[in-house]
Amino acid sequence: MSGLLVKEYYTLRRYFKQYILLYIFFGVISIYMESLIYFQAMVTMSMSMLIFTGMSYDAMAGWDKFVMTMPVSRKEVVLSKYVSCVIYAASALIISIIFSVIVNSIHPIGNSSLMMMLTMAATLCCLIFIIYSILLPMIFKLGVEKTRILMIAIIMIPIFIILGVADYLPKTALDFIEQHRTIFGVVGVVMSILIYIISYFISVGIFSKKEF
Repeated sequence: MSGLLVKEYYTLRRYFKQYILLYIFFGVISIYMESLIYFQAMVTMSMSMLIFTGMSYDAMAGWDKFVMTMPVSRKEVVLSKYVSCVIYAASALIISIIFSVIVNSIHPIGNSSLMMMLTMAATLCCLIFIIYSILLPMIFKLGVEKTRILMIAIIMIPIFIILGVADYLPKTALDFIEQHRTIFGVVGVVMSILIYIISYFISVGIFSKKEF
C-alpha cells in the first residue's frame, strides 16, 4: 500500500513547482479582487484535478495491467487512489487556511471574518471529497478519456457556484452560517465522509470485475 502511494508521489512530483507558481498567481489575483474565496476555490479546483492527472499517466503507461502482476489486491489499488485524494484534499485545506490567516492578519479583505474564511476552506475541502466520490467510480468504469469532458463539469460547476453565491450572500445569511458553523461543519463532514466511503465500495466493485 505504501509503495502505491510513493508511486503516486513520483508520478506527480514534476508538477509541484508549477503548482507553487500557480498558487502565487491565484494569491495575487485573489488580493487584487479582494476575495479570499477566489484563492480557496482555485486551490480546491486545481487539487481536484491532480488525481485525474495521475490516472491519465497510469492509463498511458498501462499501469493497471502492470500492477495486477504485483503482490497487491485490487482493493489496495483502489484504496491507494482514495487515500491519495485525502492527501490532496488535506493539502488544499492547509494551503487555503495558511493563505487566509496570513492575508487577514496583514490586510483584512471585505467584511468576512477569519472564522468565515476557515469555514469556507473546510466547505471546499468537503466539496473535494464529493467531487472525488463522483469522479473516481466514473474513471474506473469508463476510463480516463471518456471521463475527461464530464470531469470539467463535475469539478468546475459546483466550485464556481459556491464562488459566485458566497460573494453575494446577504450579511444576515453570513451571520446565520457563522453562528451555526459548528452544526453546518459537522453535517458537511459527516455527509462527505459517508458519500466518500460509499464511492470507495462502488469503485472496488467496478475494478474487481474489470478484465485486463
